Amino acid sequence: MVLTSLFDYRLKTLVVLVRTKSFTLTAKELFISQPAVSQQIHSLEKDLGFRLFYRSGKSIELTAKAMELVGYVQRINSDSSRVLTEIQKDDKKRLSIGASLSLSSFLLPNLLAKTINDEKTPKVDIANTKILLEKIKLGELDFALIEGNFDKSEFDFYKLSDYPMTLVTNPRTYPIDQWSDILKQPLFIGTEGCGTRDIFEKLLAAHNFSLSDFKNVIEVGNPITVIEMLKQGEGISFLYRQLIGDDLKRNELIEIKTIPEFNVKHSINLVFAKGSSYKERYQQIATLVKHL
Repeated sequence: MVLTSLFDYRLKTLVVLVRTKSFTLTAKELFISQPAVSQQIHSLEKDLGFRLFYRSGKSIELTAKAMELVGYVQRINSDSSRVLTEIQKDDKKRLSIGASLSLSSFLLPNLLAKTINDEKTPKVDIANTKILLEKIKLGELDFALIEGNFDKSEFDFYKLSDYPMTLVTNPRTYPIDQWSDILKQPLFIGTEGCGTRDIFEKLLAAHNFSLSDFKNVIEVGNPITVIEMLKQGEGISFLYRQLIGDDLKRNELIEIKTIPEFNVKHSINLVFAKGSSYKERYQQIATLVKHL
């Protein structure tokens, strides 16, 4: 049998139960009976000396202590898996890196080009901020380049840099002089969970506006698609300046500078599991990214 975890089997059952929120689904995934799942959780609670779950109708709710325990288990399980792989293979584990669609277009390629000689070819996962953070928690990603806001008490991170963001439109749509002009335009925005969208919504809220104030909101998952749609017709969008630098030079897009509230800088972070034993390694990568 290949050793894959350094943990008590009951903790593995707990992690699966937290994810599925169902004793039946947990039993099915672990190929054991439902009574066996209940017995393991009861035994674990007895040894720990505190409750892990409360039942609320047909659903189960995690206690505060259980949440702390599960976070610890997920973090250490991720690190232990890597340690075992390195010991057994006497080699570096293939990194699992995450990035949002926006960052995968202008920051991630440079990072991969710089690290590919030092690491095994990394596994790359492109998703929105919400999904990336969840995958870090589950140990499915070593780290991710995060543009959106996140709970800094739940993760460790290194700030990479502040990147300029701006409101842009097609030159044919210009001039746009005031807020009322913006709200009349079709707004191209990322889907829910997208970091850029989260930043934009918070900027709107700071001025007592929301997405519902726009005449037409079009959700598009890929920022490159947004850029092409803006070039071909009317509308506005909020994007990283690095994504549209060449388009601005060619005058295919234009910044809306008359409303300075949307010309901002936002920090991008390298985010990883809190307390990871690979913190120094991630710091080296973060330092490398800062000099790209």
